[in-house]
Amino acid sequence: PETRTCAQRTGEPIEDVEAPYVCWKKSAVGTVLAVETSKRRIRPKIPKRAARADEVGASPRWQAPVLGHTILLLTGFFSWAMSGAANEATGLLFPQLLRDFQVNPAQVGLAATSFTLGNACGLVLGGGARMGRRQMVLTGLAVAIGSSLLLLVASRFETLLLARTCLGLAAGLFTIAVPALLAEGLPKTKAEAYLATYPSGWPIGAFVAILTAGNHWRWALGVGPLIASLILLPCLLWLPESPQYLLLKGRRQEAERALKKLGTKEEEIVHADTESTTTGSPTGIPFKRLAATLMCRHAASIIVKMWLPVYLGTHGHVGSAVAAMLLMYILEAFGILVTGRLVAGGGNDVLAKGARWSLIAGVVATLGCLFCQGNVLAAGLLGATHLIAQANASNLLMAYATCNCSTAARNQTLSRLNFLSFLSGSLVPSVLGMMVTVQNGSFHHVERVLLAAAGLYGFAAALMPR
Repeated sequence: PETRTCAQRTGEPIEDVEAPYVCWKKSAVGTVLAVETSKRRIRPKIPKRAARADEVGASPRWQAPVLGHTILLLTGFFSWAMSGAANEATGLLFPQLLRDFQVNPAQVGLAATSFTLGNACGLVLGGGARMGRRQMVLTGLAVAIGSSLLLLVASRFETLLLARTCLGLAAGLFTIAVPALLAEGLPKTKAEAYLATYPSGWPIGAFVAILTAGNHWRWALGVGPLIASLILLPCLLWLPESPQYLLLKGRRQEAERALKKLGTKEEEIVHADTESTTTGSPTGIPFKRLAATLMCRHAASIIVKMWLPVYLGTHGHVGSAVAAMLLMYILEAFGILVTGRLVAGGGNDVLAKGARWSLIAGVVATLGCLFCQGNVLAAGLLGATHLIAQANASNLLMAYATCNCSTAARNQTLSRLNFLSFLSGSLVPSVLGMMVTVQNGSFHHVERVLLAAAGLYGFAAALMPR
């Protein structure tokens, strides 16, 4: 019998779109994944909650993935995997860098800060660029591939710093252009979930980098980002330019071809340009509240990441740092994927509530770590909970901002939000870190800094736009 969609079961008419679809087909050797182009949609059984959503006139929360939508998700995933692989394992490689380049500890610290500096430059350049979303991602990808190759042949420490700075620049461009590319090419019901899901690539990239860190620093810093970039390349070559960007530039025929290739209808995309006139904000979002929320969240997350290991270490928590990091990154990726599934099709209310509850979870996890002295298992679980909570809060907040920005102001708005978060994460932890004192080689009053971080999480939850 012919497979019926959820809308057909409730008698609602639908329009078939001729586009490539990812589907499952039965063959002589079993069930295989296939791609076909037709006007017939082959879908698995619709979940009951999606059927109930149709009965009240809402869009189903689950739909068979269109090939274009899947490639958009993979583009976001591998761009974040490149950034995570390039950044997160640097601290573990300091001994190898000291050995190979004959530099002092102060100089080797520049290997980490150079990436951060490049990231800040990428955020500024991405906000002011006048190129399309796809073109900006391609520019960042070209920089990432060149930088990765340069790292593989670097024989001088200055060359390594230059390559790391360029990798950070590419990551900054990805931070601006990738969410815009996804939001402007996906239906509203999918954009929210995909924008909350694709950052799972960061912890996966970090996981791979940490695994390879024991071999050689070139594997972790160069090979990981290079592989992620080369996988990303065919995805970008297949993708068209953002349909909303093309419409903004008056190139309607190109926009229609892009929509057809992606398998998205124009009426399914939210045009925030019309909504911004009703909010009174040129960006279409409550920018000041959202910026303050992101700044508090980022500062709190940096403080906890910096000082929680120190606090636990001074209270007798001894274990394998590498094993703990691997476990936390896997749990973080899993948490992001689960959250992305839960917010699918929920709209702004679900994104806002999810971000608020994630911030509250950050408060609970941070305070819990202060009261679990002597219990290594509890400390590890609470540390992982904090990592998941802060990642979900950031992803949901940025998904909220990206989905509700006007097309014309999207790049600039994302640039400003990320740059303000960057400044907060750089300055606030340094100021609050002055409360910590060192006596006889031991750190004292670290709990004060962690209490301040919990307060920042709570303040961010209160500021969260409703």
